[in-house]
Amino acid sequence: MMDLMPNLRTTLLDLLYELRDNDLPLIIGGGYGIYLKREYIREQGMRRLLREWPESRSTNDIDLFLRPELLINSEQLRPLAESLLRLGYIPIPGAEKYQFVKPGPQGDVPGSIKNDLLTGPRARFENSKAIVDDRRVRPRPLPVEREQTNAALIELDSAGVVMEPRQQPPSCNTRLSVVARNALKPILGEDQVCEIEKQVEAGKLTLEDLNALAEQGLDISTGVVKLIFGTANPQEVALAFLHATSFDKEIEKKEANNELRQLLQISFEVELGAKESLENWRTKLGRHGCLPQWSKLC
Repeated sequence: MMDLMPNLRTTLLDLLYELRDNDLPLIIGGGYGIYLKREYIREQGMRRLLREWPESRSTNDIDLFLRPELLINSEQLRPLAESLLRLGYIPIPGAEKYQFVKPGPQGDVPGSIKNDLLTGPRARFENSKAIVDDRRVRPRPLPVEREQTNAALIELDSAGVVMEPRQQPPSCNTRLSVVARNALKPILGEDQVCEIEKQVEAGKLTLEDLNALAEQGLDISTGVVKLIFGTANPQEVALAFLHATSFDKEIEKKEANNELRQLLQISFEVELGAKESLENWRTKLGRHGCLPQWSKLC
């Protein structure tokens, strides 16, 4: 990778020389832009947070960022286009407007240098005649843990605040159970929040579930039951449970058996075994259909 840097430097200097009589400021980004910034900091002896410099990523291109105004008025870009042609660049098929390549010594891909023309944001092109699409608008994320990136975002880290799971101080910890505790404690109280925290850690509650709990201020003893049945009213829960088995899968998924069992036992004075199946609970509840507390619902 380091062998390519002299070639990229020469390429950039050649382009700047061709544009010397034009007011066309260029911003260098991408891997080579990061390399130039690193070298500038090193040469200036500027203070840095890393003892060792992270290795620059491999690149064979120069990313040139242009102001949207230049692209909207194509005449202002003519000097750049003419300079690229004079330097031996040819447009890449399918990307003729923004990607140009200078073939290698043998006229093929090996040893070639590429220039990419980038710009943004898209909002600056509204009500203009410029044709805008989604290509290269969003970076392609890599499934890499932050600790394995060799401090790729060190400048952003030092200038801002890192917020991620298990991050310190606690206010920067985005672990879902911690966020749930901080958000719901003023609504539900310490005891209920502790129980919610356990349910989140066990995977019983999702972020969507937590939002619903926060909006409704539910009692944790029936919170998950209400998320499943849409109500915490014992009679309505019992009727829905008796009427269909469609809730069984969600009950098992959220491990709400114990909460449902407690609600039904307390409300209807029926003994439901903790190790019994949901179908057995349904059968026992059905036998209570003739009791007075069911008469108004029948």
